[in-house]
Amino acid sequence: EFVEFLGVMALWPYVNGETEDLGVIPSVDELHMRPQTWLRGLGDVPGELGKMVLDRLLEMDFSNKEKRLAIRRRLVEVVQQIYDFLSLYETAYPQVINDSRMRGYRNTFRGMLQNVGFLLEKMKSELLEAMERGGGGV
Repeated sequence: EFVEFLGVMALWPYVNGETEDLGVIPSVDELHMRPQTWLRGLGDVPGELGKMVLDRLLEMDFSNKEKRLAIRRRLVEVVQQIYDFLSLYETAYPQVINDSRMRGYRNTFRGMLQNVGFLLEKMKSELLEAMERGGGGV
């Protein structure tokens, strides 16, 4: 949860359009934790950012369509980068990375990566629908 928090804090200003610079998430070495824990926390960041974007879009004026679309685009960009980074470890540690004490595929690294992939595809689909409608609606 600590890595998730740090990831959201680092990336939210960019996703929300407060800065043009993508924040930096502290590395596993900087945080002095196990790589499995760090990767798992990073895998939770897209879901939290997605929830925050939904809340932000609901707060915004619907007439500000370009800003709404820009937030969606930046979210997809960030989640794509996280997914691509995590994908590198799927083949490096096929079933080894499992930092959960809970049983089941969804609690493995591959299960988490698959969840991030599904979330990314959903975000892309929603962005495309908003673009085709010509607005940034929820």
